[in-house]
Amino acid sequence: SRLSVYVRSIYLLNDKGQLIFGKPVTALSLQDSSAYPNVMKAVRDGVPSISGLVSDPATEAPVVFLTSPTKDKGALIMAIDRASRQVDGTSIYETEGVFAV
Repeated sequence: SRLSVYVRSIYLLNDKGQLIFGKPVTALSLQDSSAYPNVMKAVRDGVPSISGLVSDPATEAPVVFLTSPTKDKGALIMAIDRASRQVDGTSIYETEGVFAV
């Protein structure tokens, strides 16, 4: 079976950790990326990282940041919504540790 995840937001940072692109556009509060140490680690050390559960700056929804360094020493961040998944095209929603299809 195939598992897919929902990317709630996506961000691109420059080599100083400053936001240069965000989707949704309202996600400007990531400008203070020092609040997200795993993000700064990717920018500073050029190492991919996965955060613990954090609040998405655009929506305040609980997400996990997957952060990958870019060739220009910035970072690409995907905010993964851990509560919304799909297996083989069927939506799965998690409620208090219980999966409902």
